[in-house]
Parts: sequence; C-alpha cells; structure tokens
Amino acid sequence: MKQLKLSCLLALLLSAVSVNASSFYADGINYNTFFNPDSNFWEAEVIYSKSYEGSIIIPDSVTYSGKTYKVTRISSGAFKNCLGLTTVTVPTSVNKIESAAFYNSGITDISLPNTIVSIGSSAFYDCDNLTEIAIPNSVTSIQANTFYSCDRLVSVTIPESIVSIENKAFYLCSIGLEINVTVSDMASFCNNKIMKLIEKEVDKPVHLIRDEGSEITELIIPESVDSIGYEAFYNCRWITTLTVHDNVKNIDYTAFKQCYSLETVFIPVPDLSFFCNNEVVGEIQNSLKMPVHLLDKTGTEITELIIPEGVTKIGTYAFCGCSALTSVTLPNSLTDIGYAAFSGCSGLSSVTLPNSLTSIGSNAFQDCSGITSFALPNGITEIPSKLLSGCIRLRTIVLGDNITRIGYDAFPNNSLTLKVGKGTKVLLYLWNYDYDAKYNSSLKIQYMA
Repeated sequence: MKQLKLSCLLALLLSAVSVNASSFYADGINYNTFFNPDSNFWEAEVIYSKSYEGSIIIPDSVTYSGKTYKVTRISSGAFKNCLGLTTVTVPTSVNKIESAAFYNSGITDISLPNTIVSIGSSAFYDCDNLTEIAIPNSVTSIQANTFYSCDRLVSVTIPESIVSIENKAFYLCSIGLEINVTVSDMASFCNNKIMKLIEKEVDKPVHLIRDEGSEITELIIPESVDSIGYEAFYNCRWITTLTVHDNVKNIDYTAFKQCYSLETVFIPVPDLSFFCNNEVVGEIQNSLKMPVHLLDKTGTEITELIIPEGVTKIGTYAFCGCSALTSVTLPNSLTDIGYAAFSGCSGLSSVTLPNSLTSIGSNAFQDCSGITSFALPNGITEIPSKLLSGCIRLRTIVLGDNITRIGYDAFPNNSLTLKVGKGTKVLLYLWNYDYDAKYNSSLKIQYMA
C-alpha cells in the first residue's frame, strides 16, 4: 500500500512538472522552463532555434506569463548548426553549458563567467570561427571533444582548477594553438597535475598567466613550498628566471622539463650555516643541470662566499653549479666536504682548505675550471675519484704526507706538477691504485723539503 501511495505521489509530481514546464520566445531567444531540485525553483534554459544569428545577449532572467525565471543553463544543442551566429554574451546567472551547445556554429567570440561549473562534451565541436576562449576557474573538467576540430582556435586559457582533460578535447585544433594557464595560488600550483593533463591531451607550449592577465616569465616559488612535483612547470617555455627558496627539499626531475628559455636560477640564502647542508642546490642540479646564483639577505648576488665558523660539514651538492662564486673562505671548524659540494663553480680561481679537514667527497671540486693551484691538508688520507677532474687550468697540486689512496680520475690530464713531501709514499699509490699516472705523460713530481 505504501509503495502504491509513493507511486501515485510521484506521478502527481511529474504531472505537475509537465503542466508547468513551457517553452516560449522572448527578445529573439527560445527558452524552456524547468524545475531545478537543487535550488528548489523553476528556472529557464536557452534552447534550440534555427533563427539564431549575429550577436546574442542572454539576460540573467526572463519573464513569461507574469512569472520571472532565472536563466541558469544553455541546453544541449541550443545553438547547434547556427552558422550565422557570431557572438554570445553569457550572464553570471548561467552555471551550466550542456553537450553540443554550440556544435558547428559560426560563433567567433564568447565570454564565459566564473559561475559556470560545467561545460558538456562537444560543446564547441567544429566551431571553425572560434579563435580564442577562456575557461572559467569554476570549471574542473574539460570534457571529451569539447573543442574538437576548432581549426582556427589559437588561444585557450585553462584555469588551475582543472583536474581532468578528457579524450580528444582539443583534437584537430589549430597547429599554432597556444595554451594559457592561470595561476591563482603558486604554492598549490607547484604540485598541481594540470601540466601532465595538458601534455597528455594537447602537448603544446604553455604560458603561465596571473589572475590579472600578465604573463609570468620570472617565476618565484613561495617560501611555503617544500617540493615541486611531477611536470609542475612542464613546457612553460617563456619562463626565463626561477627563484627557489632554500626550504625546498625535493624537485621532481620532470618539474621544469622543456622550459627552454629558463637560464637563471636564484636562491636566497638567509642563513649560510643552515645552507651548507641544504638539499635545494642538489635538487636543482638533478632536475635542471644549470648554474645557480646565490642571493644574500639584501638580494645581492653572493660572489665571495664566507662560510661561518662553527660549520663542520658542507653537504652533498651544497654549492654545486654556483658559477658566480669567485672565492670561498672555509672555517677552521670544517671537517667534511661532501660529494660534488663545489662542482661546477667555474668562477673560483683558488680555494684554501683548512687543516681541520679530514674528509672530502668525490667530485667535490670537479669542473672548477678557474682553479690554478690546490693544496690538500695533512688530515686528508684519501683523494677521492674525480676530485679535480675537469679543472682545466689547474697546474699545481700540493699533497699532504699521509695519502694512502688516490681515486680514479682524481686529477685532470693537464700539464700538472704534484708537490709532495720527502719520504711520502704517494708515488707508490699513483701507480698501484686507481689513479694511473702512466696515462698523464705531462705529470711532474716535485719534492718539497
């Protein structure tokens, strides 16, 4: 009995809906009224008419038979095949554009308000005259075939709110199509998936755009960011400089892939003691492999690096690629220099290692092409592989008396003089360990008193 009553009630409701729903024309636009269960109001939608042409201005509300209806959607196929259509003004009352709404229409220009939350599949399919469009930041998905065969479409602005781009959304669009991505929150954007979506479905160069419309070419990562994710800035070819703060601990190796104009990376260094064991430079070298410029608290580039007393270790990659450094002063408290710590510091002309040093990592000064002389303190017993490899101007190396091993390719194949103390066993190690002096015919040994 209860089921019968529910069925009767449903039938009455549907009957009421069918009685009240109506279609009508107003100011050249065809409408249909419908009951919206979400708002609990009767509303109006724009529906198909073959007479649409020229410029259409959709009002935010329309009156029919003494009742006013809010216009909230453009129905499926509303402007389909309306080849004489040129522009459509969409009011902020509209929140939905249904599938194939502008299919094969002559539309050339449309501005979509930020009230729209859904754009249906094939909405602008085969709109040959459409050249540019901005998707509002209220939309989260670009559905299948949305801009299929829009062969004159040269500019699309996509908001960072997009979480999915479905199959063939931009298929057969203009070869010169440029993608603009709006960035409202750079911190969250650093781990956004939108670039991966664009690569998969569009694979076009990307312009990053601020909310007010200006293009981002000098990219500054906010201090709150500690990681930059997979393909976060993939194919952003107009980024020229990057500023990354020293609290970034991870940069995915694809984060700046195909950023062909990126040439300069800046890192502010508020605390050198902390920075000596920071991971950000290593992450930059792993993902970008380009020179790094250090900035002091005033924003001035650091060229003369003075490591404070009390620092005992300089970590892996700590200053790798800092090519603007011309001198480095190391503290007497220092005991350990890590792997590739100063590798690629091509501006260095000399460096003095303190007597407190007991350990130095492989590649620590590799490719420091400006260094002409280098002295190892007595606390160093092993010379690691590739320590000075690529130091093409290096001519003199002073070795301590306690060397027990010289690693592979530790020194460059230059016209090189090794200065050693009398009684040292370094020659034995030159020939019997990894470093093979026999392949450096210009190597000279000079004994010191």
